[in-house]
Amino acid sequence: MNRKIFEEEVHHLDIINMQKIIYDSSLNMAIIAINMTIIGLTSLADFKKVIGVDYGTFLMKKYKLVCRFTVYHVLILFAVVNVSSLFLMFVDNYTFRIINFILLILSLIFAIYYFFTFIIVDNKSVRKQIYQMELEGSYIHSNNEKHHDADELTRMNSGSSCPKKISSNLVEFFNTYNDETQKTFQEIFGPTSLLYDDSKKRQKRYQKMHGAKPYIYRKEASSIADISFEFLQFLRTNQIADKWALEILRLMDGKNSDHYEILRLYNFTRLMAQINLFISTGAIYQYKFLQHLEPFYYKAVQFDGDDAMKVHVLEVEEYAFRQLLQLMYSKNDCKDLLFYQFAEEWLLQMIRTDTYKGLLSKDKMISIMLKKVHKYDTPEYKKTFTEVLSAYYAVSNNVPPELCLSEVKEYIKNKPLENTAYEKISQKELFESEVAIVSSMH
Repeated sequence: MNRKIFEEEVHHLDIINMQKIIYDSSLNMAIIAINMTIIGLTSLADFKKVIGVDYGTFLMKKYKLVCRFTVYHVLILFAVVNVSSLFLMFVDNYTFRIINFILLILSLIFAIYYFFTFIIVDNKSVRKQIYQMELEGSYIHSNNEKHHDADELTRMNSGSSCPKKISSNLVEFFNTYNDETQKTFQEIFGPTSLLYDDSKKRQKRYQKMHGAKPYIYRKEASSIADISFEFLQFLRTNQIADKWALEILRLMDGKNSDHYEILRLYNFTRLMAQINLFISTGAIYQYKFLQHLEPFYYKAVQFDGDDAMKVHVLEVEEYAFRQLLQLMYSKNDCKDLLFYQFAEEWLLQMIRTDTYKGLLSKDKMISIMLKKVHKYDTPEYKKTFTEVLSAYYAVSNNVPPELCLSEVKEYIKNKPLENTAYEKISQKELFESEVAIVSSMH
């Protein structure tokens, strides 16, 4: 029985005449045509972009397969195999023909794999390398501890910025807010971003590419991490900064965890400082932004941490409150009546209720607001401070002497003197001797 089956299998094998297939020039021509057609269809990749970068151009010229080999090198080899087969298919040598046929089959497999893996869809490995190209190299680990006040206050790790900046490709890509850009934003700037990868493999690659280790961001197990300097740099020139500012706070919220994380407060503080420093236009100065910002602020200050942290946390909370006031009341033509109305209602809520669960007392809030009356010398701030102070007197049972109405009025009346260590010098006074010398020469 077994012998019969074996004979049938041999008979079936005889049906496939390998020699005829190998020497079939039409079949070889067909395989070559299919290969070249598939590779020709790779031009479809030219119509795709990843975070504003031309996917096809990057894939062809910059995507690294192994070491320094790119897809371009592989395609050259592919073309050589197919073109050579076209001219050498008539060589009448069995060994040569079978090798040639095997190479054609392998190139066909490669062409199909390449088309469906790299052209039809955005290859994950290609995307990753595009992200690396666009994001890495702007900040490095170093011994430099001089940062912006907000960064120093929130104890950011030492490091330095580099000449490389976030490209316009990325900035312009995120000028649109939809499902695709939200998903990509999470991949690039969220807690799972490559920016927070501190593996030895990345450090080694970074050292090779940029001559230094990558900047080290803090990250907690609850998926909260430092808002990256790369994001803050991107935010300065983006047209819808309000959307992405709220999105980064959402992503760094810690998976809806109610447990206190000081990184939340650090992130809120640094973000507000950057907005006040660099962003002067846009929907950030519309009431909707304040409305969406409010819950993030309350959650960031909801302290239930270690008592040993209280002094430091209180200092950060005070700074954050001052930054919030600056956002609300610094002079800006983009702000409308609704913006100021919401700002006033927000501040009144913090005084009238116990919504604010941080360490900053209502006394200290009023004291900070009082010290800003001369800086924000506008009708809107004067109105808000009057309402807030009245609400404070209504709910406070023990008003400190320096916040009594008479002392507040005296402070407002006596505007603090400006620094007069150096008198104002006029241009005429400074250059009159030079004018006299020139006149005498003529």
